[in-house]
Amino acid sequence: MNTRSKLWIAVVALMALMLTACTEEKEQGLQADELLSRSQEAVGKVESYALAMELKQDLDTGSGQETFSASSRSSVEVEPFQMQQTVTSQYGGEETVYKTILTPEKYYIKDLSIGVWNQLPQSEIELVRGALSDFQINLKAQAERLHKAAADFEVESQEGVYVLSLREGAEETGIELLQDLLESTFGGAEFLANIKDSIKINRLVYQVTLDAETYYPVKLYVDTDMTLAIDPGSPMEMTQQLTADYSKFNAITPIEVPEDALEAPELDPSISPEDLEELENLEGLEEELEGLQGQEGLNGTDGSGNAGGDGAADDEPASEGAEQQP
Repeated sequence: MNTRSKLWIAVVALMALMLTACTEEKEQGLQADELLSRSQEAVGKVESYALAMELKQDLDTGSGQETFSASSRSSVEVEPFQMQQTVTSQYGGEETVYKTILTPEKYYIKDLSIGVWNQLPQSEIELVRGALSDFQINLKAQAERLHKAAADFEVESQEGVYVLSLREGAEETGIELLQDLLESTFGGAEFLANIKDSIKINRLVYQVTLDAETYYPVKLYVDTDMTLAIDPGSPMEMTQQLTADYSKFNAITPIEVPEDALEAPELDPSISPEDLEELENLEGLEEELEGLQGQEGLNGTDGSGNAGGDGAADDEPASEGAEQQP
């Protein structure tokens, strides 16, 4: 075989290899599109589900580092919408644990450290929902967002599941997928719009796991390292790891609002959590004082250490033999 023939064979082999690679890439894209289409259809019929979430955020401002972590266990009913959560968070060395119930009309919140229910007014419901991401409360919207980005996902078939991973280099799609999560992180779409142009993705792992039979989501895993500027000219680095595990589709225990939550007082939105804690502490002291006064009354005193009389109030002791006023 002469050199010219060998050259042609090499060219043909290379073209065949390139064609195979292009075909595999196209089939990979079609596979992701098909899987996400089926998932979108499946979650559209979901009536309820359970969600366990773990979140950790580290923010390096240049002058110091802040760490926030949270875990939650949730039950969600789709229509009419209701969500019950137990949320544990750690920030600044302090831990808080809350139980919450969100309905279309009310938001009930219970600080488990003191066991007291409160309500937020109707005007605050949209703000509360805005702090929740679609992957938590709106699986249809989340599935639609993923389906639109199908071309940027690679698929790996594992035992009983499909793992869809955002391909390397798809930063623009990554920012769009992260938008929902970042909106909840930074308090709404308007604020995110102001800082979106400053976001630079340094690392992004975005994986969705689907059940191979039902196409329901099984897990969402997001690991990000990004630079952003909340204040113009002051960039900061944020790393974030999120894991969301889904289960109990159409099989959760029905959500019921307890009677003491229904009868709980409505909070003034202007009251901060610190103010609320101080008020609750004061209420606790008042109840303790009333209990002590009641106990002293049973022991024959009037609560100030004086023996109980016929009910006369004594700012000053009466003089012996003084005339009694009628």
